[in-house]
Amino acid sequence: PSTDAAPIPGEPPADPATLSIEALVAPLLAPPPGTRGESNLHLAAALLGRHDHLTEPWPTQVAIATALGLTRARIGQLLAKLLGTTAKSPAFTAVRTWLVDAVSSQGGVATADELAELLVAERGSALPAPVARRTALGILRLTLDNERHSADPGLVVRREGSAILVAGSEAIADWAVGLGREASLIAAAEPLAAPASVVERLRALAPPPGVEIESDSRLVRLAAAASRDAAVSSRLELYPRGMDSARALKLSIGAVAGTKALSEERLRERVTSRYPDAAPLPPRPGLDTLLAGAGLDLAFDSASRSFIAPAHVRPSVTSGSTTLPRFPTALSGTLPVGLPGSVPATTPPEVADARAFEERLTRAIQSGTFLQLVVAPREYERTAGELATRFPVAPIDVEEVVLTSLRESAAGLGVDWNLVLAADEDTSGPDWPNLLQLVERTRDTIARRLFVPDAVSLLLYPDILVRYRLKPLLADLSGQIGSPGGPQGIWLLLPGSHLPLIDGQPVGVIGQQAVVSEAWIQNLHRGRPAPAGA
Repeated sequence: PSTDAAPIPGEPPADPATLSIEALVAPLLAPPPGTRGESNLHLAAALLGRHDHLTEPWPTQVAIATALGLTRARIGQLLAKLLGTTAKSPAFTAVRTWLVDAVSSQGGVATADELAELLVAERGSALPAPVARRTALGILRLTLDNERHSADPGLVVRREGSAILVAGSEAIADWAVGLGREASLIAAAEPLAAPASVVERLRALAPPPGVEIESDSRLVRLAAAASRDAAVSSRLELYPRGMDSARALKLSIGAVAGTKALSEERLRERVTSRYPDAAPLPPRPGLDTLLAGAGLDLAFDSASRSFIAPAHVRPSVTSGSTTLPRFPTALSGTLPVGLPGSVPATTPPEVADARAFEERLTRAIQSGTFLQLVVAPREYERTAGELATRFPVAPIDVEEVVLTSLRESAAGLGVDWNLVLAADEDTSGPDWPNLLQLVERTRDTIARRLFVPDAVSLLLYPDILVRYRLKPLLADLSGQIGSPGGPQGIWLLLPGSHLPLIDGQPVGVIGQQAVVSEAWIQNLHRGRPAPAGA
């Protein structure tokens, strides 16, 4: 096991409440004067995450005994001695005081992982982040073990699956465990419950008096942590840990389809960022098969080492890839039923549906509105072409507008475009904030290019607005409809199944919504089926 240096003799004693993580554990990890204290040292190292063969956080005494080659009874003896030492330590007493306040500030219950992160942030550490976290968990464990043996314990510890819950009372701990069980039921549902439904079901489990968790995100994450098999997506969905990679990909298509070209690494990053605890995507060519099965018509380009959609189609959630047929336009404008040339006595429902959709689009042109259109991903490009051909709309490629504007802005500032591209590769990297600053400087230019004055603009491929935090521009555009020099209307075409979402997020604009009719795409209201063999 590794060791930390003890405080330098002769220096004034530090405040126990401000000791760093390393200083807190230094006395426990100090080299023993002889061999008699070697077992004590190894036990402390195991509890504090410093043993080479014990990387599991909060290991059981059986696991520690196995790793150290000692009996379970001997580990119990050594642990009792170590707890006696820490119980007398002013530094650990200060940790106990801090811990009670920290649990209270979290609504009366928190996971050991959350508390460890708070402790490291509070006290600071020069250790590598994983080592600092494991050390902080060990400090918490020793503190809580002493608390459990005290005459009037103020904290309760529950091990639920792989999670360690720390609560202010048994009643609060019971409530948290109940949240975890409900989370497991929600995660097992098919299809996944919407975030609003998740929150509603968890809120239905009333907490004990005095306990209030205002944040929905905090509530969902607590429930997942307290469960045995639920995990939280970036959209606050609950899904099963280890979820099949094919299912994770299908559920992430809105995030995957954000650009015209997507590297394999970026694709994995986007799926993982949404469902971090799902099974990882397989390598190519298995990944290509998964993409096809998800309804994504993406081809891998070896030259750019990226997946590219033909005609830049960016799909969303879908379960199929069959393209709908389109019937040629009939001169009479009627759809025969039975023999060619016959006129139906009644209008088939699908034809009526297509006609109703056409009429709705016509009214939208005349009235001027913000119209959110959702279409099956495999028909995205085709629908964009139909809309632009049959209605007086001005198609605008949002992604192209944003990237062109950013490139011009970078050139004006003397910024190498390759540096911009490098910053875009990693949203957690040090240059990402600089890229967002460039986006903000370019915001007005982008806004001016997203509409044609006194015309209806058809916005295509808008996912990039979410990535660069430009989605509020849509609300600005909506407010300008009908104003002098503003757009006559805005049509936003989104790939999906039924909900208008941009990269998995609500559009955030009050306006009309419609799902593009498949019958309308097939031209059933204006055409006749092609002859057999045509």
